[in-house]
Amino acid sequence: QFYNDFGLPDLLLASLAYPTSDYTSFSYFFANIFGNAGVTPQSTTSKSDSCDVWSVELAVTSEISGTTYANPIYIKGVTNRAADDPASAYSISAFEKAVNETHSKNMPPSNPNSGWDAFIDMHLGVHMDVKLDLIPGLLRKHGYGYSMHPECVHNCGGGSIWATGLNPWSIEIQGYFSDQASEEIKHCSLIDYCSSTSNGDVSLNTDIVVYKDDQTTDPASNDDPPM
Repeated sequence: QFYNDFGLPDLLLASLAYPTSDYTSFSYFFANIFGNAGVTPQSTTSKSDSCDVWSVELAVTSEISGTTYANPIYIKGVTNRAADDPASAYSISAFEKAVNETHSKNMPPSNPNSGWDAFIDMHLGVHMDVKLDLIPGLLRKHGYGYSMHPECVHNCGGGSIWATGLNPWSIEIQGYFSDQASEEIKHCSLIDYCSSTSNGDVSLNTDIVVYKDDQTTDPASNDDPPM
């Protein structure tokens, strides 16, 4: 990376704006999922006759010469009523309907870690500095579908949770579970791109993770040579 005279990257992300028919889907998610998990970033709401904007301040960190710097980044949910024609087949409202129907079919809140769809990849990514222990239960309580995958193998307690919620966008919540709360993610595989659910046998990581009777095992730990 190259840095300028101010010690910052030449390209520094400062703000991300997401169109939505209802910005409260953003504020509700942050308050009820992150807020109840112990993270309460500062947010503001501005309104006009035609447009409402909800904004929350997060941080992006970078390390320069062994020192970690934090720079603010603003995430915004923008409801621009002047740009959303409900009668149009190409409106944000119509797009949200298609996304939500796809999520309901492939990632039902009643059955977490059971599915995946293309729209879940339209996501904001957030790294949590606190443990993820409370996040899955809060997602289930508030009716969000999700799938999680570890970042490593063999009893790994860290990884990501991909969840619905920021209508029509999704969110990836990255971090670590405590040992007492990591059982769910330990029973999920690395992302299996050949599986309709994204969970299963990780063919690109052969000899590392396989699924047998819903139990994750590490063939390398067996006496027999890996198949």
